[in-house]
Amino acid sequence: MIYGEAEYRFPISPYTRILSGVLFLNTTTDDPQNAIHLFEYLAPGFGAGLRVMFNKKIKVNLTIDMGFGLTGSRGLFLNLTETF
Repeated sequence: MIYGEAEYRFPISPYTRILSGVLFLNTTTDDPQNAIHLFEYLAPGFGAGLRVMFNKKIKVNLTIDMGFGLTGSRGLFLNLTETF
């Protein structure tokens, strides 16, 4: 499987940096459950979300994302972490 994602983050509360937003695009290139091999098909997705600063000292965010796929798939994702 090959997966790629790009994000655009922007501040909603620039002075406190507690609340920010994100827009994202992603794609993957295989689906073994449906016998689709690498680079045979691209499955793009997109979405938006919020980032709430949970702990300023170690920069941990509560993330709330809503994602959509072009085939009608969708999901709500909650996380308490920071990837980068």
